Formats: sequence, structure tokens, C-alpha cells
Amino acid sequence: MKGSERQIAFKSTKEKAYTLLESGSFVGKIYGGRVTESGLQPAFAFKDCGFTGVPDGVTGGYAAADGGIFLYGGGCLYHKTADSSAFTLAASGLARRPYFFEDENGVTACDGAVNILIKDGEVTQTAAEKALYGGALHYERLFGADVSDGYTVRWTAAGTTDGWEEGIRNSGWLKLPARRGKILRLVPYDDKLIAVRESGLSVIKAYGSTENFRIVNSDTDSPLITEDGIAICAGRLVFPSGEGLYAYDGSDTERLAESGLEGCGEIICGAACGNIYFASLYLGGEKVVACVNAEDGSVSFCDFSADCLIGGGRLYAVSGGALYATETAEEITYDSGYVTFGEGGRKYLKSVYIDCGQGCTLTVENGVNSRIFAGVSGKVRVNTAGNRFRFTLTAPCAVKSVAAVYEI
Repeated sequence: MKGSERQIAFKSTKEKAYTLLESGSFVGKIYGGRVTESGLQPAFAFKDCGFTGVPDGVTGGYAAADGGIFLYGGGCLYHKTADSSAFTLAASGLARRPYFFEDENGVTACDGAVNILIKDGEVTQTAAEKALYGGALHYERLFGADVSDGYTVRWTAAGTTDGWEEGIRNSGWLKLPARRGKILRLVPYDDKLIAVRESGLSVIKAYGSTENFRIVNSDTDSPLITEDGIAICAGRLVFPSGEGLYAYDGSDTERLAESGLEGCGEIICGAACGNIYFASLYLGGEKVVACVNAEDGSVSFCDFSADCLIGGGRLYAVSGGALYATETAEEITYDSGYVTFGEGGRKYLKSVYIDCGQGCTLTVENGVNSRIFAGVSGKVRVNTAGNRFRFTLTAPCAVKSVAAVYEI
């Protein structure tokens, strides 16, 4: 009997390593941590301050230098002093969200109709002589945008916040050209006053003698700007738009953290604390807070839903009728998203290496199944196959690196 010959070919495999996270770089998203030259370190989380009387529907706020906090919502202004744990109603019936300024008299909130002065818990209301919004103190004058047209900037006499008698050495005004839209806010920036507008910035020289006040020509057009997020951060004027986050350094405007915010929705509101810009936005259908380092553009996230963010010496957030403040996170979550290790086809995932000091929880998904490994560090044997994989690591400590070993 004759037999037939058959050649059997064995597919050779090659073991490869793919670094997911190491010092200074990573793929995916990080929650509660930040990647440094030493690896993944704890960063930000939000903690309930435990204050009572926080109103519903908060859309704005202010953190005063003396530790007092103001919240605005639904035409009402609420306040708590630094030594109090409860918010109380300071004023109602406001025409619009107020702007705030501080001087030796205390903190003043202005809605264009009334000026509400709060000092040592005492509240005094006076009628506003000029209907202004988006105002700020700059070189010992109060500047504001005129409610009647949205293009006119008005200012008081030097050394006053209520001196409205016009004159070359007293109060005055200038009207911005219609290009770039109406004024959203006026922001002091170094020796300049920046009119942040609907679609760009207007730089105003507003110091010294009023006869020298003028608009400085600048190439600062931008996509439509989101008002709830204009802030000074890391020495730059940072503002969100429907197309991303931008920063102005006094001469040029550039996109900030474009790659780190990739896949995120439009910024709803934002605020700054130190060199970190915090932005409330949607990521994967969930509302989170992005923490953007305005110096190097690195981005991490907090799994936290913020209705309103308030910057200052500390970052505050309002969510679900409570006031929160940032603190150092006790737990870090790293989410790689689905990765293919840079090549197509089916792969066999052998193990994951986690360089950390304590046991972590690792979840590995291949698009069909998922496996959870609790209390692990070092080499974790996974032994699963797939075209793509997602790695989620929850750690109570710093993590130096994470790498996957696979065969194809």
C-alpha cells in the first residue's frame, strides 16, 4: 500500500514586549495620577468639604483671598466666611451672574444693576451707576463691559471703583471693533487688560494716563470661546473653545494639550489653580474633570462630575448639591484603552509586568472576555489571545512602569 506524504508546517512565534507606561510617557488615560520622570504618581482627587447650604443649580462662584467662598445660581448669591461651614443667602433677584473684585473695603459682587459688598459677613447693597458685566480691577481702576452693547469698555477714575465722572483724568470709555464679537470678560494680564471676546482676544493698553489708553493690534483670532473657563494659569491666559484649549502668552496664542485631550468632548467649564487648569468635559460618554498642566501640556483625569469649577488658592467644585475641594488621590487608575501593540492580527498575551510597591488590581480585556487579577505586582501571567487588548490598573501607590509580553 502506497502512502501519501504530507508536510506539516509549524508557525514560528516570536515573543515581544510592549511598554504601556514608563517614566515620562504612557498610552491611554490616567485618573487620579500624573506621569513624571519617576513614573505614575498620585495627583488629584475631589473630597467633599462637608459644608451645608450649598444651593442647587450653581453656575458660578468666587474664592476670596480671606478664605470666604461665594456661589451663584438662579439669580441668588450665597456666601460663607472662612470660619463658617454653612452657606447663607447674601442677595437675591440678581439680573445676571455677577463678577467679583476685592479691595480694602471687602469683596464686591456686581451684576450690572446692584453692587453687593460683603465684609466680615456683613452685606451692603447699592445701586450700580453703570450697567457693566465681566469686570475686573486693573491699575487701581474698575473696568467693565457695557451691558447695552457688549463692545464698549468703561473704567473709573484712578484709585476708585465708583468714580464715574468723565474726564481726561477721570473715568472714560473706548469701543472695540465688531470683529471677534462681543466681550465675554475683561482679564488683567501683566500690564495689559485683555478683552476676551466671542471669537478672539483684544489687547488693551490701560495704564498710566487715560489719554494713552488704546487697543493694541494682535493676531489673536480663535474659534468660539467658552465663557465658563477663562483663567490665568502658569503665567498664561488660558481659555476653552469648541475646538479645544488655548493659551495666550502676551504675544501669541497656541493650542494647549491637544493630544492629551484627544477624544474628549467640548469643555463645559474650567478654572485654574497654580499651574494646573481643570476642565469639566465628557470622556467616553461620562462627565469627568481633565487636569491639564499648563506648563508642559500633560493631562490626567478625575472620575468626578463637576457642575461648576472655582479657582483660587485651592480648586473647588460644585457637584450634586455639595462643595468639593482637590486633595492628593489615594488611588490611581490607569486605562490603556484598546491597543494592538502596533501590529494587526491575532496575538497571544502571555503576561503583564507591573513595577510598583504594593498589590494592585489589573483588568485585562480582549474585546470578548475580561479577566481580573487582584493584589498583584511584578509578573502577572495572563495567557489569553485576541486582536486587541485593554489594560486597566488600579493602584494604591506609585507605579514605575507597566509592560505587556505577547507572541504572534
